[in-house]
This record gives sequence, structure tokens and C-alpha cells, in this order.
Amino acid sequence: MKKKFGQFLLSKEIINVEDFTEVLRMKNYSDIILGEALIENGYINETQLQDLLGEFLGVKKASFQEVTLIPELVQKISKKIALKHRFTPVKLMEQDDIYIAFYEPLSDIVMDNLRRILKITIQPLLMSKIDNQYLLKKAYPEEFKDEGVDQEIRNPPGSSPKAIEIVENMLQRAIFSGASDIHIEPELEGIRIRFRIDGVLKVFEKLPMEAASSVILRIKVLSNMNIADKRIPQDGGFKFEKADEKNKIAVNLRVASLPCSRGEKIVIRVLPTEENVLTLEDLGMGKENLQVFHSILKLPHGIIFVTGPTGSGKTITLYAALKFLRSDEVNITTVENPLEVEMSGINQSQADNVNKYTFGKALRAILRQDPNIIMVGEVRDGETASLALEAALTGHLVLSTLHTNDATSAFGRLIDMGCQPFLIYTAIRAVLAQRLVRVLCPKCKEKYQAESWELSSLGLEEEEVFFCRPVGCSYCNESGYKGRTGIFELFVLDKKIRGKIDNKMDSHTLRSIAIENGMKTLHDDGIRKLKEGLTSVTEILKATTEW
Repeated sequence: MKKKFGQFLLSKEIINVEDFTEVLRMKNYSDIILGEALIENGYINETQLQDLLGEFLGVKKASFQEVTLIPELVQKISKKIALKHRFTPVKLMEQDDIYIAFYEPLSDIVMDNLRRILKITIQPLLMSKIDNQYLLKKAYPEEFKDEGVDQEIRNPPGSSPKAIEIVENMLQRAIFSGASDIHIEPELEGIRIRFRIDGVLKVFEKLPMEAASSVILRIKVLSNMNIADKRIPQDGGFKFEKADEKNKIAVNLRVASLPCSRGEKIVIRVLPTEENVLTLEDLGMGKENLQVFHSILKLPHGIIFVTGPTGSGKTITLYAALKFLRSDEVNITTVENPLEVEMSGINQSQADNVNKYTFGKALRAILRQDPNIIMVGEVRDGETASLALEAALTGHLVLSTLHTNDATSAFGRLIDMGCQPFLIYTAIRAVLAQRLVRVLCPKCKEKYQAESWELSSLGLEEEEVFFCRPVGCSYCNESGYKGRTGIFELFVLDKKIRGKIDNKMDSHTLRSIAIENGMKTLHDDGIRKLKEGLTSVTEILKATTEW
């Protein structure tokens, strides 16, 4: 019958063959009936299931309020059989016909045996799971004396106990290990779960295919995504809280799904809470750069850009700057997409391209809000760039990010967006380029004399230099690294620099002028951290080498 009901669903286009196969896998893994598996996966709800079953079986439907139990018939039926097949004899209100109320469809053999035992005409009557359970408890109260009437109400989609346990364990392990991202990836034989720790992905666990659907469904339910739609990318998020005697967890998680050939891939970004937002001093800047950056942030107007590739920590730096600037005396307003950390004392707005609330439109609205300081999450187009520059020239301090490889390339990038060179050089106060490098484990790092190839690769001519290298121990999970820090390149446009700039100057010439005037490059800052024993040669070469 289950197979026939499945064919009925396919013919009604309730589900396609591919999704139906996946539902059957989950049904077998979770040991539930087909209808509940369909509800669990979000294809139908309880009411729709009853309507479809009623149509498929050609039987009446009713709720427990519409029927009365027939005690004398209950006595005639074997309690063992009734509880096994979960049915009760009832009458519809103001009717004499006898019905057998059920939730899971009864076979013809069961119905024929009941007719033989009762020696009367009976008809099947379909009920919801909770209504059927209520009648069973009323008929056989001694069998349910330790349970409340609502004990077995159907769990909502995504609440499978196995899935809940797997997801909670995964999230706790990721948070305790300091992971920034969790990757849940479909494979031929199941799903692979990986954590990104200190910028590197590591396999945490592999689960069988039977568990894949329920785990992904659980995450989508928590993230407020459309659980029935698996063919388009979706974004969502939720707050994960867990507390016991030893630990308390409260983190915000941003979730993104991507349809792939073998199923949906899920990536969960672990976002810092306001309490965990770093200060500028925690970022890893050298003392000189830190002092200069502090003084620039105190300027009343102008624009400050933080640049670098994706994953270089630009947003972390912007939040650290906002934390430094935040006070009751200034109005700080941001436009972000996505909004990663909610901070008190700051007005945060999230751009939404779907609803045509773009960065440009948001920035225009912010300028009517009497702001002192504006943070634009990212300058992505010419409109946003021009508005940000104009805001900086009209008495506002603006902070934003750009995707460029170094500090001086930001100017060429803005020109490519269509901004006027004179506006760019007049508005910009400083550009901070950055990368993230892994920090050597303090418990197992090993000091050694640098080899000639390392010195040559780093452009060093010194003969006797000592660096540190990773070893691996239990404290760092044998990786040799524990945590990350930044390397920075701060280009300040002071009067001296502006006097040497030509509006037609290319980025290479601009970079030469910046270095001549004392700018320390990413490479220079990396060398400093190498000599301090904070990181390894491999990390610095990976972060600063360009082809």
C-alpha cells in the first residue's frame, strides 16, 4: 500500500521521483511511516496528508470531537491487536453506522477479521495521529497511565531526535575548537562535515546517506529556510545556545545552502558575539601602525578603507574600529550585507538586493539621519563608491572595505568604478591592507636558524636569522598552530603624500612613493612577526607572495 500511495503522490505531482527516493531513505533510517517522512521533509503538512490519504483510500475523515467510542465493541476486540494496529471502534455523532478509526491505513485482512469478530458492518474512518492517539488512550487508559494525552503529538519537521543530537554535537565541537565555518557536503555515500580552523579545513565527521536528509533538514528548520525548496540557494541563520555546569555557549550562526549534483551543501559561519568583538590592540598591528590608525580614526571626516581578499579579516577590523569609536556623543550608523554582529550603541541597517534596498539606497537614507560616522560594509559598485566619497567630503567619517591586494591598489580600483581621481585623493585619509596568518602554537613551536632558501624567498640578505616552525602537540591538535593574527600595510594620505600625487598617477608609481615615505608593506610586517616567533615562513610566503 505504501508503494501505491507513493505512486499516487507522484501522479498528483506532490513530489518527484528523486525527492521521493530521498524521503524513503529517511523513512527507513528514522523508522517512521511514509506520511510522517513526507511531513518531516516539509513536502506536506498534517492536514494535507489527511486529505491525500482520504482521497487515496476513498474513506471518510473525522476528528475525535465528531465521534464517540463504543465500549462494548472495545471489549470484544483483542487489546493486543488494537494497540498493534492502533485502531478503535467508534460512531459518528447522531449516526448509527459503526466505524473503525485509524491513522495508519489498515490492510484488508485486518478489516475482514474485525467484521468476522464483531459480526456487524463496519467502515474505515481516517483520523489525525493526535486524534487517533486520544481515542486509544481513552479506550485503554491502563496502557497509557504514565503518559499525558499530548505525549505523542507529532514532532514538527526537523525535530528527529537523532538529527537534533548530531547537529548539537557538531555545533558544540565546532565552537569549542574555534572553527570559523562548518561545511556540510553531500557525497556519494553520505555527507562529509568539515570545520575551518585557523583558515584551514579539517574533516570532523562523515555520516551515512540515511542521516544526510534529517541533518540538513534540521539545520534548514533552525535557519528559517524553506525546507521544501532544494533547488535554489538560500540564506538564513539562528542563535545557538547551550549551557551546562561547565560551559555556556551563545553564538550567532549564518547559514547558506547551495544545490549541488549530489544534494544540498550547507555552510555555517560562526559569527562573533558583541562580547567577543576584538579591540584594535588585539588585531596584531605593530605599535607604530596602531598609534597612527588611532589618530586617523579620531579625524572628524574623510574615508578610511580596509582592503584585502575574502577571508582576510576586513570585517573584524571594521568592528574593532567601531568598538573604538563608539560613544554616546556620536551617531554611528552602518549598512551591511549580511549583518554579522549586532552591537549596542550603533544603528545597523542590512542591505537587501532582493527588495531593492541596495547599499546606494541605504547610504542616501543614512545621510538624512544626521550621522557622524558611517560604516559601509563593502563598496561594490560605482554608485556606492561615489556616495561614500561625497559623504566623506561633507563632514562625515566613513569606514568601508574594498577587494584589492594591497593598500595602494585601492585608488585604481575606485577609478575603475568610475570615481573622479580628485575626489578619491581628497576624500581618502588612509587605506589599511591586511591578511590573516596562523600563529604558531606557544607550547610546541621550535626555534631554528633560517635556511638560505627561506632567506632568499623572503628577500633577506642577513646571514644569521632565527625563526620558529610548527611541531604539533595535543594542545594544538597536532597542527602546530593555535589561532590567527593579522599582518598589515597602512598607507596614510597626509599633506606630504598628497603634494606628490598626480591625478593620472598609476598604482605602481603611487606604491613607490608610499614606500619612500615610510609605509611598511605586508611583507615587512610579516618579516617582523617571523622574527618575533609568532608565525612561520610558510604562512608569510603564502600571505604575501604574488604571481
